[in-house]
Amino acid sequence: NLVTAWPASGAVNLTGTVVLLIASETSAAPGASVPIQIVVGSLYSSNGETVPTGTVSVSVDGAVVQPSLPFSATNAPESNATANYNFVAPAAAGSHLVTVNYPGDATHSPSVATYSVLVGDVTASGGFNLSASNLTISSGSTGSAKITVTPTGGYSGRVVWSLSASSSTSGPALCYGI
Repeated sequence: NLVTAWPASGAVNLTGTVVLLIASETSAAPGASVPIQIVVGSLYSSNGETVPTGTVSVSVDGAVVQPSLPFSATNAPESNATANYNFVAPAAAGSHLVTVNYPGDATHSPSVATYSVLVGDVTASGGFNLSASNLTISSGSTGSAKITVTPTGGYSGRVVWSLSASSSTSGPALCYGI
């Protein structure tokens, strides 16, 4: 009875989004402010067909500092919405990561971006080696590739990942995890 009474649902076609973080500074003294403009834009959309709605959350070094930052403006012709966040550099010297998470809305998919701010007088040392292979996936198939990061010379910093994908079709439908 439950199965026959369950309402039918159609396929959900969410518009892809991208989060862009714009800041005038990549480094700051402890206690200094770094204004960051957050832009959430719709992919594959034009002329204001779909403007992201809702809020974004902001984390610094993995701790949520702003759970629900509302958009302060929208730009329908560009299909994007903006919010402003003021990062206050912590006392601890080093690289600090500002991560912005857009959870999506009824018509937009979630997306995340990370921005690194170097605080204080820090001299980098060491490095790391990265090895990975190219991955080609046929339409409708899945695949994976192992990425290995090996610290050298005492490196103990962070590695920030990004992913790009290309498709020979007009609109790639991608699902990925890192």
